[in-house]
Amino acid sequence: NDGLPDSFEGNSAGGPDTDSDGTPDFRDTDADNDGIPDSNEGHSNGGPDTDSDGTPDYQDTDADNDGIPDSIEGDSSGGPDADSDGTPDFRDTDADNDGIPDSVEGSSTGRPDTDSDGTPDFQDTDSDNDGIPDSIEGDSNAGPDTDSDGRPDFRDTDSDADGIPDSVEGDTASGPDSDSDGSPDFRDTDADNDGLPDSFEGDSTGSPDTDSDGAPDYRDSDSDNDGVPDSVEADSTGSPDTDSNGIPDFRDSDSDNDGIPDSVESDSAGGPDSDSDGTPDFRDSDSDNDGIPDSIEADSTGGPDTDSDGIPNFRDTDSDMDGIPDSFEGDSTSGIDTDSDGISDYADTDSDGDGIPDSFEAVSPTNPDPTMPEDTDSDGVPDFRDTDTDNDGIPDSQEAISPLNPDPTMPEDTDGDGIPDFRDTDTDADGLPDSVEGGQNDEDSDGTPDFRDTVDNPPLPPAIPPVIPTAIPPVVPVEPLPAPPPEPPAPPLFADIHFLATTGIDDSTLATLQNSRISELDTDRNYLELAYTDRKITFDIFEDDIFDIELDISEYIHLTVTDQWHVIEIKYGTGPGDAVIQYLARLDTHTDFAEDLYIIPRSFGDLLRTDYDSSLLGFGGFKSVYATNRFTDAGASTDPQAPEVASGDGDYVTASEVITLEADTLWDLAGRIYGNPARWVEIYDANRSQISDPDLIYPGMQLRIPR
Repeated sequence: NDGLPDSFEGNSAGGPDTDSDGTPDFRDTDADNDGIPDSNEGHSNGGPDTDSDGTPDYQDTDADNDGIPDSIEGDSSGGPDADSDGTPDFRDTDADNDGIPDSVEGSSTGRPDTDSDGTPDFQDTDSDNDGIPDSIEGDSNAGPDTDSDGRPDFRDTDSDADGIPDSVEGDTASGPDSDSDGSPDFRDTDADNDGLPDSFEGDSTGSPDTDSDGAPDYRDSDSDNDGVPDSVEADSTGSPDTDSNGIPDFRDSDSDNDGIPDSVESDSAGGPDSDSDGTPDFRDSDSDNDGIPDSIEADSTGGPDTDSDGIPNFRDTDSDMDGIPDSFEGDSTSGIDTDSDGISDYADTDSDGDGIPDSFEAVSPTNPDPTMPEDTDSDGVPDFRDTDTDNDGIPDSQEAISPLNPDPTMPEDTDGDGIPDFRDTDTDADGLPDSVEGGQNDEDSDGTPDFRDTVDNPPLPPAIPPVIPTAIPPVVPVEPLPAPPPEPPAPPLFADIHFLATTGIDDSTLATLQNSRISELDTDRNYLELAYTDRKITFDIFEDDIFDIELDISEYIHLTVTDQWHVIEIKYGTGPGDAVIQYLARLDTHTDFAEDLYIIPRSFGDLLRTDYDSSLLGFGGFKSVYATNRFTDAGASTDPQAPEVASGDGDYVTASEVITLEADTLWDLAGRIYGNPARWVEIYDANRSQISDPDLIYPGMQLRIPR
């Protein structure tokens, strides 16, 4: 009663016995002994024949020829039907409809259950329980086997053997394809195509996510979000770890641990490499190879940029643009700070704080190379760090300036020898070393320290102590002795002192003096005698002790016009051919006059000017030009806004037509041209050939003005 007519199954004694159990099929309710009753496998006409092999199912132990015996696929009720497609599994070549034939998923010896969930693979749509359907992982040939481990992907929980389970890498659709290379992540050993295997970047949970951007590292092409692709920062092993902190560079936002984020130091190509040493800046702890670590030179923003040249200090080999390489100015610890001002030398334009720029101190006429800084006194301390460059005991900060030149950036050169005072061991070229003369000594109290004073005026005589009267004993009368013959008086050293008031000069006389360009003393004197009001007093100063005298000046001299400059003429000797010295003084009191008289023989280096121009008059022929020398152009404009007409010739411009305003000084001219009056000496130096003998500035002179 299996539903199959015996006429179909055979009813003779020799009828078929499909399962060779001794019971002919027509008497056997399970002719093929597959566990599925013939009543389920066949019908009244003996069919069907599922696999079309000529053996009807009730006699076919593998009705669908899928390699899985019907005894495994079916049961006594004829089920199951895993994919609910109406075809029981023993007749369904793809029982779970996963696209993988049961002949691949099953076997004749048993029922593989890869994920041990109780459902054999041929009936399990996700045989390995990785969340990725077998229909995605497998094909009709059972492949692929991405990691070639002999286990097809649909049975492999880590199809690409990257250490990241397919359940993490994939999804039910087919899984993301992070690098869009056509290979889904669960089959891609480098899901983000960054050159780093997923086995290095991920773990069994799919973590970590270094930059916390929601994309795990194995899917993130820039795991640390530093702007440098992982493909640049790492190799196939996940190395390097530049700073050896246990965090590989591709996960380290500061790969070289210099305090500067890789996002500041690098670009998307992994550059730059500032010092061209083959190590990109983001891995180089000294990007510019100046010996100063980037951690000292820079901050977290990549700054500062001391010289504002657009190159941050950590990439700048001369951070302060003083011409001296940072490799010379700094060190590997914290940078040398010579003047302790809180600014390291490599970023300090005046490292020793003497007011003279390092760019000036680093070079000299004999050493124009700032990369080998000058050491004037050969003491092993370069000038830019030496507060006493010439080792004369006088600080550079004192030697660099003067009353007429308060700007240390244009250091003073007192003797005009081309060597600035701070490098000159004999500043005034008087043959006495500055180390002997000293920086504070002013022997003649004229306001000019000895090391700059070419005229060494003797000190004023000490005050004469008052005479304390003593008791006079009684006089005992004696016979007077005869008087000795009188001795002749000592000849006077000085005589005929003239006080010449300036009020008597007129324009025509001044013009004559200016245009004559004379320097002969006698001729000058003649003009002066014509031009000035002569107020004369005569007294003797005896030769035996020039400075030990008391002057008794009459009230007449005191009443001379005051608050005005006067010319004093002093004549040595009494003869008509004796030398005459002309000297400028301001007479206010007897004391003033006495002090002036004492310094007369040694004061010509400090000539004062008259109401007009002492340099034009050329008193005594002395050659001195100062910042306050006035000069007048016959055709000069009186308009304070008058333009200066100039033509160029190389490093100079020649001021013509209007060289200055009426009664200007070199100080004024330098202030107008350079904005710095202290640079008057540059104009003087450029025109020495014109104003050297005598040092006069003539009307109409064209001055060469250094650019």
